[in-house]
Amino acid sequence: MARLANVLKVAQPDHAGTTSLRFPERRERLYSAESEALSIREFLSLRKCRLHTLIATKNSLIGKVAPSSQHLFLDLDILHHGPACVDQLRRDNQTGLADKLEQFLAQKETRVPELLWHALLGSNENAQLWMVRKIDRYPQQVPGDIEESLLGLSRFAAAVLAGKYNFSPANNDDIETLLSALRHGDAGLLLHELSQLDRQLQNANLVVQQRLSRPLCLQPQPTPQARYFENVVRQQFIERVQRHAVALQQRYTQLLPAYRELESLLQAYEPPVYRQWRGQRDTQLDAGLSASKKHAQQLQRLYQQCGLRPGAR
Repeated sequence: MARLANVLKVAQPDHAGTTSLRFPERRERLYSAESEALSIREFLSLRKCRLHTLIATKNSLIGKVAPSSQHLFLDLDILHHGPACVDQLRRDNQTGLADKLEQFLAQKETRVPELLWHALLGSNENAQLWMVRKIDRYPQQVPGDIEESLLGLSRFAAAVLAGKYNFSPANNDDIETLLSALRHGDAGLLLHELSQLDRQLQNANLVVQQRLSRPLCLQPQPTPQARYFENVVRQQFIERVQRHAVALQQRYTQLLPAYRELESLLQAYEPPVYRQWRGQRDTQLDAGLSASKKHAQQLQRLYQQCGLRPGAR
């Protein structure tokens, strides 16, 4: 931008740094704990059922500090094994407890979509996906398998939303592996780079707009100053900034569709704080993706004054 301001002989505008968009903090993503529908006495009456062990595990000290994905797996197990326990209680003529357990399971089932959102998009792993981390030669060099991990999580989410609760320990381990891969992802860096690009080109547009108030060329014929201007545009914008913008756009088309597929499945269950962040994120992404085209349009106005053709030497 400084070279562009110098060649156009205008003041360089103050460059404001890009404000990083903060992913919602964990405490802001937390959901309210479910109220227990079973008393201690009723819980102890389930000793004949596998459900007893599952509920005990969830309510243990280890269960309480487990990540949200582990809470989800336990709840899915409870929902899978619960009906068999209800049947057992009815066979044992414990009708009242069977009715209470059915109520407990129905309550838990209504919360599955919310629990699923918190286990995946509300996870610490997803928060780390949106962190700004340093990656050499970005975006030419990117972490592998992030898109495949997101698509795998989407398949899992779709299965759970369709009513599948029976997952083996190996299946659960696979989901944890997919989640873990997000820790090394580059969504936050991509957002940061596109935001920086937008800010950089917004300031460059202010430089061009200042010069438009007085012609660069009085006739549609290049002057020496216009040739210097053309050279700066070619070296700084076309060969450097625009190439970087194209590479960022390519990375966007690889990564964001996979992320948005998962996001769209769970959008109805996201908390307000995430909905607000998502809107701000998309605004910044869209601005960064269109920044290069908008700057080229501004440059074209000066090119036309001087009879220059963009890209021509």
